[in-house]
Amino acid sequence: MKTLLLSSLVKVFKDSDLNFNEFTNATCLKNERFSYQIAYVYDKLADRDACKFDFKVSVDSPLKDYVKIRFVGNVPVELTHYHHGHDDAYLRKRPGLFPDSLLEIKSGEIEIIPKLWHSLWITVDTKGEMPAGNYNIDV
Repeated sequence: MKTLLLSSLVKVFKDSDLNFNEFTNATCLKNERFSYQIAYVYDKLADRDACKFDFKVSVDSPLKDYVKIRFVGNVPVELTHYHHGHDDAYLRKRPGLFPDSLLEIKSGEIEIIPKLWHSLWITVDTKGEMPAGNYNIDV
């Protein structure tokens, strides 16, 4: 499985070639809510492999009570732009599935369809209750 830690500003499309800089650390202020993504793909698929896998997701961190993990769902988009009077600042101009909805993960399990990129949305909100410091978050 290949994973990438990405900014919350990146859109992870199912058929993406993710050419973004991965980050391994970040900072936030005491009362700030911070979000980032873990993009992942299972790209090794043999004929005998299943077409779907279920994985457990958990957090190991001193901040675990303040970390919320959601699955980034996709929504169908037919009209990506108007054909007149638009600029070129669009992620895509063809219809398809666009990452948008944040879905709760039931019982800590996520489903993976091989060869397609997926993303987990990680939100850290300490509500100002944690002292300043460096904290690791292992997912």
